[in-house]
Amino acid sequence: MCESDGFGLIITDVGESRAKVFYIVRQLTAKSPKDVKAILDNPDEVIIASGNKRKIGGIASDLEKVGAKIRII
Repeated sequence: MCESDGFGLIITDVGESRAKVFYIVRQLTAKSPKDVKAILDNPDEVIIASGNKRKIGGIASDLEKVGAKIRII
């Protein structure tokens, strides 16, 4: 059975470890520091990752470990 690739991840709250979340998002998206700052300044607006449930779950776990709150859609 094939897993759906229709999952996305949104950061709803950066938490207290903004620098660590910044680092993870920068690695994940390969965006410029300015673009990552815009993502973190406007939570709930940008899907930072998409893929299958396993991939998104791993990314969500990494972000939650550093204090971010996320929503999987």
